[in-house]
Order: sequence, then structure tokens, then C-alpha cells
Amino acid sequence: MEKNKAKENAKKAIDELFKAIDELDAKADIVKHEAKAEYHEKMAELKQKKQDLETKYQAFVDASDTSWDEARKAFNDSYENFKKGFSSFNVFFK
Repeated sequence: MEKNKAKENAKKAIDELFKAIDELDAKADIVKHEAKAEYHEKMAELKQKKQDLETKYQAFVDASDTSWDEARKAFNDSYENFKKGFSSFNVFFK
């Protein structure tokens, strides 16, 4: 049961983060002109982290019982890395 609940929680968490990325991308027009290049660079980095997170999530979901702990750790590390990158966008909207 723990494995299924963890998968469910992981899916919910990444869905929320991915929705937030789409919302950030939609706000690109309000970023000050001087900061647009940096914004787009950071967004490209964040989208790369998103791809990594999706890959780690799929490996986590598909993991066998013997590799589940390792897959869960890799997913958690990727999730935290993505959140860190996502939080760096606050500077653009102050």
C-alpha cells in the first residue's frame, strides 16, 4: 500500500508543479524587458529539469520491488532539484 500511495502522491505533486510551469510561461510577457533573456534561459533550464523529473517519475512508477527504494530516491532528488529551479522564478515577478 505504501508504494501505491507514494506513486499517487508523486503524480499529484508533479502535476501541480507542471501546471505552475505552464502558468509561469504564460507570464513571460510581463517580465521586464531587461530580464527577458535571463527569464528565457532559466525557463529552458527548468524545462530540462521537468524532462528529468518526468523520466525519474516513470522509472519510479515502473520500478520493481527490488529497485523501488532506489527509484524513489532518484525521483525525490529530481523533484527537489526541480522545486529549487522553480523557486528561482520569484525574482522575475517582484
